[in-house]
Amino acid sequence: MAKHAKAYACLYRKKSSMSIDWIYSSQLFLGLLLVVVIYFSLIFNKNRSKRSNTKKIDSRVAEEMAQKILEDAKMHRAARRKENEK
Repeated sequence: MAKHAKAYACLYRKKSSMSIDWIYSSQLFLGLLLVVVIYFSLIFNKNRSKRSNTKKIDSRVAEEMAQKILEDAKMHRAARRKENEK
């Protein structure tokens, strides 16, 4: 068994002139990928913070909006009841 393993082991040790160090290449690729992900996440967070509006609404306006929503809900419920009765 050992002779057989030695015979095939030499096949995996052969290096051509175009030998690639896969460990170094994979670490380089993952490192670059990490840099790109961090870069785009910083840009995304920067744009998101610009878009966020923290304007305060006047309390009177907020009350009017709430009343409008309640009235619309009541009208919707009434329309649904009429549809269900038919």
